[in-house]
Amino acid sequence: MKKPIGCFAFSPLTDIGFTGESVKRNGTSDVVLPVERSDEMAEMYLQGASPRDPRASPLLAAFDGGVPVWIGAGTTEILLDDTRRMAAHLRNSGTDVTEVIEDDLPHVWPIFHNLLPEAVTTLKQVATWINSLSGR
Repeated sequence: MKKPIGCFAFSPLTDIGFTGESVKRNGTSDVVLPVERSDEMAEMYLQGASPRDPRASPLLAAFDGGVPVWIGAGTTEILLDDTRRMAAHLRNSGTDVTEVIEDDLPHVWPIFHNLLPEAVTTLKQVATWINSLSGR
């Protein structure tokens, strides 16, 4: 089986236990994800499984020999620490990580490319990053 040459993630949920400090700190500033519904979302997803299962919380998984990763989040998101902690976890496992933290942009801001000029810029940056992988 051929493995991918890279992976990118916009504002990923990497800890379904929602233990990152930004969940509390950015609870009132995240305009896309309602922090008050995080427990409900976790219950619906986990269906009784443990939030500590690495299949549900990749932050707890092993990534030795992982492919390059581009990962980003905005400073006002409840999942900001998921991105920061995941980037650090991947780096500690020897993975090449491009971490992008943008000031005051909403959860998964690149999908708002019709509204936010920053989204267009980010999509171009990710495209350039993806194209750079083809030479590996």
